[in-house]
Amino acid sequence: MHLVQMSVALGVAWGLATTPVWAQGNAEGFQTRAIRERIEARFLERIQADLGLTPEVAQQVQSLARRHAIRRMTLDDAQRRVRTDLQRQMRPGIAADQAQVGILLDSLMVLRVAYVKSFQDELAELAPVLTPVQRTQFFIARDRLYQRAQEIRQQRPPQQRRPRER
Repeated sequence: MHLVQMSVALGVAWGLATTPVWAQGNAEGFQTRAIRERIEARFLERIQADLGLTPEVAQQVQSLARRHAIRRMTLDDAQRRVRTDLQRQMRPGIAADQAQVGILLDSLMVLRVAYVKSFQDELAELAPVLTPVQRTQFFIARDRLYQRAQEIRQQRPPQQRRPRER
């Protein structure tokens, strides 16, 4: 990929990733974000209990986890927008703008890598706060939550799924 194309792709991805849901004026985004926040709060309550965290450590873990959860929500929203734009470009019978499709695809890959990196960063930042066993328990619980969310998304009828889920 040319340096210019990569720069544009990174710029698009960064712009999308830094636009919060509430700034997009999307009512569905508000509802989705509220549900995600409730799930995250419940998850953190369970983590505190399951890992036997003191109130001080629990506060540190919650602060770190919330910051990374918000980052992932923002990245998820950005990925959804890029996928929607890609679907518009890839409609059957309509010629796609090759340059735009390339930029969108590159942006999607940048966003996916950033999403995975957020999990890695979260665990690294938890290292001074949690023991290796607690971090592993945290990771397993986070992974189970993610897998369960994927299962729920897949159970929705196709017309109710978002573009990234179809």
